[in-house]
Amino acid sequence: MTADILEDPNPVENLNVYSRDETSLRVSWQAPAQSFFRGFTVQYTDHNNQFFSVQIDGYLRYILYNLMPGFEYSISVFTFSDLEGNARSMPRNITTSTAQIALQSQLLPLF
Repeated sequence: MTADILEDPNPVENLNVYSRDETSLRVSWQAPAQSFFRGFTVQYTDHNNQFFSVQIDGYLRYILYNLMPGFEYSISVFTFSDLEGNARSMPRNITTSTAQIALQSQLLPLF
């Protein structure tokens, strides 16, 4: 393929999410085989229903920071083949939650 052909690229493969701690998630994937693409787009909606979209060139992972503990997040990753983002793959989607804050209980003496 040449760069002049703008067709939708193949989607990412092996999309995974790991909870790093209570406020961040690490998203990783593999590049599609036998497909021309320029980069990746990671999209998600936070706990305030605010939409985020980030274009990434060359990396196969992205870390979402400043998340709320114990909340569910839906994450989508696309490949794109033109800088405007018009030629993009079908999304790979994954839903996960950040870890909840562990509360330590204290034993109080009984009187």
